[in-house]
Amino acid sequence: MDKEQLLEAALDAVAVREQAFEEACIAFADAESAYRIRKSKAYLEAEGTEKAREATAIVKVERFLEARNSTQAVKEFTLQKLRDAQAVVSARQSLLAADIRTNKAFA
Repeated sequence: MDKEQLLEAALDAVAVREQAFEEACIAFADAESAYRIRKSKAYLEAEGTEKAREATAIVKVERFLEARNSTQAVKEFTLQKLRDAQAVVSARQSLLAADIRTNKAFA
């Protein structure tokens, strides 16, 4: 592959990772909403002091909290992978630009 093809491949990788990040953001937003709604309902149903109600609510919605935390981790991971792919594109662009400048200097 020449430098231009490598740049195109890197751009394609960014597009794929952007889509994955978008999907991860949507999944996280859905999980966060579900968690907050369930926790609010559980809090309202709980009795006792504010701290006791908070603790009871968290215990009742544990699986929603775990799902939210899991989707948040995936979102953060896909964001880092996207940034990595963008860094590859930037490096390939720099190499291509340097190659073009070198070719013009010797032309």
